[in-house]
Amino acid sequence: MSVALWLLAAQGLLGGIDNLWNHEWRAKLPTTPTARRELQLHAARGLIYGPVFLAFAWVELRGLFAMALLALLAVELFITLADFVEEDRSRTLSPQERVLHGLLTLNYGAFLAFILPALAAQAAMPSALVAVDHGWMSWLLTLYAVGSSGFGLREALAARRLGKTT
Repeated sequence: MSVALWLLAAQGLLGGIDNLWNHEWRAKLPTTPTARRELQLHAARGLIYGPVFLAFAWVELRGLFAMALLALLAVELFITLADFVEEDRSRTLSPQERVLHGLLTLNYGAFLAFILPALAAQAAMPSALVAVDHGWMSWLLTLYAVGSSGFGLREALAARRLGKTT
C-alpha cells in the first residue's frame, strides 16, 4: 500500500498545481461564464477527492466501506473523462496544462494499478473501519483533503453563481 500512498500524494500535489496554476491563475475559471460546466465537473471531483484523501490518511476500509471507495474511484474516473471532453469543447488548453493532465492521468492509472488489488481484498473482508497512521503522510493527505474539499466547494459556488449570470 505504501507505493499507492506515494502515488496518491503525487496526485494531490499535481492536482493542486493544476488547480492553482492553470484553473485559478491562468484560465480564471471561477469568473469565466463559459467555464460553468467545467467548474461543475471540477467541483464534483474535488468533493470526491476530499473523502478519498481522508480515508487513505487514517482508515483502512473493509467490506462495504471498501466497495464504496471503489465506487468513488470509478466515479472520479468518469468525471475526468467528461472533463477532458468539456475542456476541449469550452477552451484552449496550454501545452503545459495538456502535459500536466497527461501526467495526472498516468499517475492515476498507476495508483489504480497498485490500489485496486488491495481494495478488492479489503472488500472481501467483513465491513469495518480500521484506524491506521502513516505518520507525516497521513497529515499530508489530510491537508490535501481539506484543500480538495475547499476548492470543490469554491468551484461549486462559482458554477452556481455563473449559472445565475447567464
